[in-house]
Amino acid sequence: MIKFFRNIRKSLLKEDKTSKYLKYAIGEIVLVVIGILIALQVNNWNNERQLNKEGQNLLTNIQKDLLTDINRASEILDFYLVKDSLSKMVLTDQFIHQNYRKFISGEQGTYFAYWYDDFILNEQSYQKFKDALKDLDHQFDVLQEPLDELHITLGNNIKVYNQRIRTTVYQNIDYLATNKSWYYQWSSNYDEAVEVNDMYAFFLNDPIYKNQVARYTNDYLNLYRDAQTYRIKAIELYITIAEFLNKPVPDNELLKLKVSNKGGLAHYLGEYQSSHESNNSKLHNVTIKSEDGYLVMKDINNKSKILYRHSDSLFFMFKANEIVKFHLNNDTKKTTFTIITKEKRIPFNKVKP
Repeated sequence: MIKFFRNIRKSLLKEDKTSKYLKYAIGEIVLVVIGILIALQVNNWNNERQLNKEGQNLLTNIQKDLLTDINRASEILDFYLVKDSLSKMVLTDQFIHQNYRKFISGEQGTYFAYWYDDFILNEQSYQKFKDALKDLDHQFDVLQEPLDELHITLGNNIKVYNQRIRTTVYQNIDYLATNKSWYYQWSSNYDEAVEVNDMYAFFLNDPIYKNQVARYTNDYLNLYRDAQTYRIKAIELYITIAEFLNKPVPDNELLKLKVSNKGGLAHYLGEYQSSHESNNSKLHNVTIKSEDGYLVMKDINNKSKILYRHSDSLFFMFKANEIVKFHLNNDTKKTTFTIITKEKRIPFNKVKP
C-alpha cells in the first residue's frame, strides 16, 4: 500500500514538472509573438511617419507653386488694365492720329492687341500629391477637392482661354501679313517716323481693326476673369495648407485679400454716389464697409459684394467679375472709386464718410 502511494506521488510530481515546462514554453512563445507584433506596429508607425513627412513636403511644394501662380495672376490683372484702357480708346475712337504717331507699336500702341499674356499653371507638385494621395494618411484627403477645383475645374477653363487668345492673336496678325503691304514696316518698327496713309487709316478708322480689338478684348476678359478667380481660391488654399501644416502664413503682399492698413480704412469707408448716365439704378448709391477685415460694397437693397484686395487701390469683386479702383486722397472725404466692368467704367464720389 505504501509503495502504491509513493508511485502516485512520483507520478504527480512528474506531471507538475511537465506542466511547468509547458507553461514556460507557452510564455516564451507569447513573448516572441508580442515582440513581433510590437515590431510590426513600430514599423507601421515609422512608415506612417515617413508618409506623413512625404505628404507635408508635397504640400510645401504645392504652396511654392501656388505663390508663383498667384503672382502671375496678379500680373495678368495689371496687364489687363492697360489693355482695357487702350481697347476702350480704340472702340470709342479716342485713339487719335497723335497717339498713333507717338506709339506705332508696343504695349501702349497699336501692337497691344497683337500679343497675348497667357496664364500657365504650375501643376507638377499638384500631380505628385495626387499620385501619392492613395498611400498617405486619410487626413490629407480633405485637400483633394480644393486642389482639384483649382487645377481641373478652373485649370481646364484657363487652358481653353489661353488657347483662344493665342488663336485670336495669330489670326489677327496673319490678316495683316496677308492683306497689308506695310505689315513688315509696322511689325519690325524699324522706322517710327514712317508715313503710310493706309496704315493710319486702318488703325484709326477701319472696322476690321475695331472688330479685331473687340474680339481680343472679349478673349482677354475671359482669361482675366478666371485668372482672378484662381488667384482668390489659390490664396485661400495656401492659407488652408499653412493651417494644416501648423505653420504661420508669411507676411507677403501676394497673400493679402483683406485691407492691410487698418489705420487707413477712413480712405475707403463711407457712402458713395454715382450720377453716371448708364449706371444701374440700384448702384447709384452704395456704401463701403469693413467686415471681418474685408471691404464690402452694399447697394440700396443691402446686397453685399466682397472686395478682394489686389493692392491698396485695386480690388476685385469675385462673383461680379468687376474691378474697383480707388483714387485715394489725403483728404479722406474726397476719396473716389471707379467700377470697371466689361462694358463701361462707373465713377463714384464719396458723399458721407
